[in-house]
Amino acid sequence: MLSVEATAGPLTVYSGQMAPPSGGAVNFAFFVHPLGVEDAKLLNPDNKSIERMIIRSKMYLEKFGNPGRMYHYLFDRLRLKPIGKVEVRHRKRRCEGILIFVPYLPNDFQNKEKKKEIVVCLTEGALRAKKYGADYIGMGAFTSIVTGNALELDRKEIVPVTSGSSGTAFGVQLCVERGAKALGISLKKSTLSFIGASGSVGVPSCLLLAQRFKRIVLSARSHAPLRRLQQQLVNELGLDPDSVLIETDISNTVAQADVTVLATNVAGAADLALEPAMINPGSLVVDVGRPRNFSPAEIATAPFLVVDGSIFNFPGKISDESYRFLRMGGPTTAFGCLAETILCGLLGKRVSQSVGSQRSLALVRSVARSMKRRFRLADLRSNDQPLERSRIKEIRAIRRSATRAVRLVRIGLAPHATSP
Repeated sequence: MLSVEATAGPLTVYSGQMAPPSGGAVNFAFFVHPLGVEDAKLLNPDNKSIERMIIRSKMYLEKFGNPGRMYHYLFDRLRLKPIGKVEVRHRKRRCEGILIFVPYLPNDFQNKEKKKEIVVCLTEGALRAKKYGADYIGMGAFTSIVTGNALELDRKEIVPVTSGSSGTAFGVQLCVERGAKALGISLKKSTLSFIGASGSVGVPSCLLLAQRFKRIVLSARSHAPLRRLQQQLVNELGLDPDSVLIETDISNTVAQADVTVLATNVAGAADLALEPAMINPGSLVVDVGRPRNFSPAEIATAPFLVVDGSIFNFPGKISDESYRFLRMGGPTTAFGCLAETILCGLLGKRVSQSVGSQRSLALVRSVARSMKRRFRLADLRSNDQPLERSRIKEIRAIRRSATRAVRLVRIGLAPHATSP
């Protein structure tokens, strides 16, 4: 049984082994990491000098690409420790999961010189997870990216793994559908712009969403992967080639959209070069990325609706306060990547899934069907906070006004207007 070894802010550090699963399920582990130096405040909430340390770490990070000695002191002591426990039960199946702490920042994961070091750390983490009783491993956020969508860890054959990209994609689909309905957007009459379309989350999300829209605009840094995805959407889904467009200029991509999905792997919004002014008033933006692509101030004042992507209620709970570190909304909610890991545990999976460059429509639909029976989309959130009804009404009114202006232009009663 797991026992408490120590605490660090909201995190509970465990030792021992997970309880044996039942009903054919298997126990699992899930890798988590800090999203920024600000997370040090969570680990040491009573430390009065923590704010100064965070400012200093940010300065070091900007100048030298390293957050400094104090940051490492705070985070490295939790290296590969179980810092949270998940309890899952669905009908006769029961299993447990642990959240394993990986002490690297998003900038570290994108540093090519650190990739080998991080992969070694994750390999060690997989071996430790097995000792804790995990028979399945999920890769969260940048741990998936640095391992080639979990492929590098899968090749080591320690335990089966998942990147969680199919579960995330299903959550993106549900967020788009619910958010569009709230704003009165008819998908069949609308354009979807997908930024990061050729990525590990982008491809399965486009496979699930493309048929629901009148038109889809695919965007990413590289042209060749977009061409392959375009052909897949046309060949496998039977879409009209003229309804699947490719655009590498991000401003042109979002300018055409009623709905925009952001599923990029940048370490910060500045790397994406996306400005709020580029996005149509009254439109919906589903932000799947971490860190978020817009600041809290931008989200609060933008003339469009931003919702956090892919958060599920799952049949169980995080049995401590580590959910505060993960910012998933509560002890019974999970990001899509963790939700798919939980699903694999419940189903007693013995093979890896959603790894590497898998582009299987059959797999994505199978994961979506399985999750639909066991999970439900959590209430929509924005900037890690519950989405207020007043905010939805505000953006819906903006959309109606913009739509009315476009109609006046079309019938020649107004000189110009901004598209919705």
